[in-house]
Amino acid sequence: MATNQTTVQNQKAVQIGSARIEYSTDSGSSFVNLGVGDTFAYTENITPLDARPDNGPTPDALDGIATQSANITGNLWEIQLAALNALRGGIDVLSSVASSPVTNFNQVVNSGNWAFDQPIFLTGQNASGASPTINSVTGSVDGAGAANDWTTTKIGGFWYLVPKDGTNFTTESQNLTINSDYTPPASESLTSGGKTIAEKVWIRLYNRLVATADAADAAANAGINLGDAIYRTTRYDFYYCKVNVGIAQTFPSKDDTNPVVLTPIDMLAELDPNRSVGDQLFNLTRFIELQSSVTV
Repeated sequence: MATNQTTVQNQKAVQIGSARIEYSTDSGSSFVNLGVGDTFAYTENITPLDARPDNGPTPDALDGIATQSANITGNLWEIQLAALNALRGGIDVLSSVASSPVTNFNQVVNSGNWAFDQPIFLTGQNASGASPTINSVTGSVDGAGAANDWTTTKIGGFWYLVPKDGTNFTTESQNLTINSDYTPPASESLTSGGKTIAEKVWIRLYNRLVATADAADAAANAGINLGDAIYRTTRYDFYYCKVNVGIAQTFPSKDDTNPVVLTPIDMLAELDPNRSVGDQLFNLTRFIELQSSVTV
């Protein structure tokens, strides 16, 4: 008969599930969600110092490490050429050909899928890279938004709308309808070969666990009340990453039960010389978020 050797020491320290992966090309000021995928992981690599004298004990100064890095890997299911171009640090050339203009396109974002000050990806993007024309933003409860109820921002090559708690918008418990004009690309291409300098990219992972705030959570976190729907979130930041492996895609059989064409990624995180010693490779942070404040 099996015998328990211990008990759970901290239920809140248990992590479950996969991860959300994002990237930043502006030193962490803004991030782009890479969407769905699988087998996301990171591995820290440490090479210890290994010098020993012939005639005595090893000096304490040599009880350390020579190098430290990390690999962030996984499979992307969404093959966005702009995202691939960003992850690969600009060693490629991304181009597009515009198609016919689209006018008065309505993008509906349901209640629970948006929050104030959280960017909403605009599904209508211009082939030129310019901002889509936002004609109106309308709430199902508050009606038409005023000029200070939203703004747009470009993150990682894509345009987003950021709703604000401004003049007319007063609640997140409503659907938003974003009406816009844009000219999408008729085709996109990513060409490669000959460029040798790869810019560094910031990679961020989130692992979130659904929970209900208890008394200890409420006492330790401002804005959290007993019984609130929360996430217990672990965030991993790798500041200084470069592409480590080239593009490789395997095309499944037509009869395969999993027919998705995957795009594996492998990013190498190195020490960022622009950051303080002790905070040059990664940052692992645990915190609590209100579920209502997070756009998944």
